[in-house]
Amino acid sequence: MKERRRSRIMTLLRERVVETQGELVRLLGEENLPVAQATISRDIKEMGLVKVPAGDGRQRYAAPPGMLLNQEKQASKLFHECVLKVVEAENLVVVTTLTATVNTVNEAVCGLEWPEIVGSLVGGRNIFVFLQSREAAARVAERLRGLMD
Repeated sequence: MKERRRSRIMTLLRERVVETQGELVRLLGEENLPVAQATISRDIKEMGLVKVPAGDGRQRYAAPPGMLLNQEKQASKLFHECVLKVVEAENLVVVTTLTATVNTVNEAVCGLEWPEIVGSLVGGRNIFVFLQSREAAARVAERLRGLMD
């Protein structure tokens, strides 16, 4: 649960301006991830999140510099433990996971923020990763397989 919650926190911070811990509590609750503010406070500290200018004198939460390298390490651990196979098909890569881990793995894929990835869709135990081209699919499939090692 902690891993999934923290993955969602990172996604929320990429997708919108989040100014307060209370706002994170509310957003996670709307996604059926109820959490106490004390837990969010601990997550923020342990994840090393920082406040950065959001414009108009406001501040927002953001990942610290260098977090992407950390995300790739975390994705590698997750892929090693939860991914069964990675297969490419045209401009699509299908990632098959262990039961009940598909959403967490999908969040890790999204968190990589690789520019070739257009988006992803979850179905059953599979993640369908849409790429810009066949060539991009081949490169990304190879990189994802590398995370399994």
